[in-house]
Amino acid sequence: MCVSICETARIELVNRHIVRQGGFFLGPYHSHPDLYQISYVLHGQSEIVVNRRSYRVQAGQMLCLPPRSWHGTQDYNQREKFEVAEIKFSITPWRLLRLPVLVTLHEPEEWFYLFEQLLDEYLLTRPRREVTMRLLLAQLLVVIVRDMAWQHSPRPLGRRQMMVIAKRRARIRSAILFMRQHYRESVSLAEAARSVSMSNSAFSHEFLRATGISPIRYLINYRLAQAAAQIGISGEKIATIAEEVGFSSLYYFSRQFKRRYGLSPTAYGRRDLSCKIVQAKNNPVHLP
Repeated sequence: MCVSICETARIELVNRHIVRQGGFFLGPYHSHPDLYQISYVLHGQSEIVVNRRSYRVQAGQMLCLPPRSWHGTQDYNQREKFEVAEIKFSITPWRLLRLPVLVTLHEPEEWFYLFEQLLDEYLLTRPRREVTMRLLLAQLLVVIVRDMAWQHSPRPLGRRQMMVIAKRRARIRSAILFMRQHYRESVSLAEAARSVSMSNSAFSHEFLRATGISPIRYLINYRLAQAAAQIGISGEKIATIAEEVGFSSLYYFSRQFKRRYGLSPTAYGRRDLSCKIVQAKNNPVHLP
C-alpha cells in the first residue's frame, strides 16, 4: 500500500479549518466515489453516521472514511465550534486501505507534525511538491497503523510499564503545551525540561522519540508556523512579525524560514496570500 501511495496518490485537499455553524464538518449524508477522507478533530464533538451506524466523535479522535462510504452529521443543526485537520486523497490503481472508522491516536503529536508539513507543501509550489506530499501522506498513514498495532499487540505491556509510558507521554504533551504558551519568549531547553521535571538529556531523548524531532527544532518550527500565518495578511513588517513570534535576529528568522518553506518570508507572503484567497472562496466560513 505504501508503494501505491508513494507512486500514485493524488492529494485532493489538505485543510485545517474551523466550522462555526451548520453542524459537524461532514455535512449532510453523502459519499465520495474515489476519495479517502481522514479528519482529525482538534476541538468539538458530534454525533455522526457512517454507513447507517452512529458514532460519537470528539477532540483527539480521527475519522477514516474509505471511498463510497456514506457519511453525514446526525444533528446537522447544532452550532458548536469545531476545529479539524482534514485530508482527502485517492490512490491509483484503486485499493482499499483498511482502517477503522474511528481511531484514537495515543501519540498524536507525530501525526500532527507530519500533517503541518503536508499542509505547507499543499499551499506552496516547490520542486518535487507532488512527490513530497505523497511521501508525507504515506508517513501519516504509517503512524496511524503503527499506533493501532501497538495498541493491539499480542504481548500487551504490564500495568506498571503502561503507567510509565503514559507518564512519559503526558510529560511530552505538557512540554509541548508549555512551549506553545511561551513561544514568544526566550525559551531554553533547560526551561522546557524543567517545566516537566526532567533532566535536559532525558527530556531531549523522550521528546525525540515521541515526536521525531528535537525540542528546539519543534519550538523553531512552531514559531515559524505562527509567523507564516501572519505574513501577507497582518499588514505588519517582516521584522515585527519575527520579533513577535520569538526571534531576536531577523537574519536568523529569514534563514530558518527559507529552510522550512523554501521561500523567503516576503515571497511566501505573496504566495500565501493568494492561496488563502482561493481557499476562502472554496471553503467559506459560516458565522452564527
